[in-house]
Amino acid sequence: MIDRLFLDTNVFVAILDEEPEQEETARELLNADYEFYTSLLYLLELRTVLVKHKRWGQERAERIIEGISERIEVFVHETSDVLATNQLLRETLLYQWTVSFLRRQRTPKPS
Repeated sequence: MIDRLFLDTNVFVAILDEEPEQEETARELLNADYEFYTSLLYLLELRTVLVKHKRWGQERAERIIEGISERIEVFVHETSDVLATNQLLRETLLYQWTVSFLRRQRTPKPS
């Protein structure tokens, strides 16, 4: 059984940003034997980072997001999960991605 690994926006930015040390680490990770997944929320964030902060054109950013979506599983958060995450964040002050990751790990993958 292949282990599943969640990818957040930082991994995608590292691979695209072409900063040698970060890009090399991200490539090593992506070449490892994992089944990768991410969430739609992180792809939305990636679009904003690429267009507003990196000043890439929106069409280029859309092509990248489409490519990612074709290669790895992208899940959409249920409203109840977002609300539960918000409550947990209020109680623990964990980072949102940590809570999302922990909640996702507890959810069985559909067959």
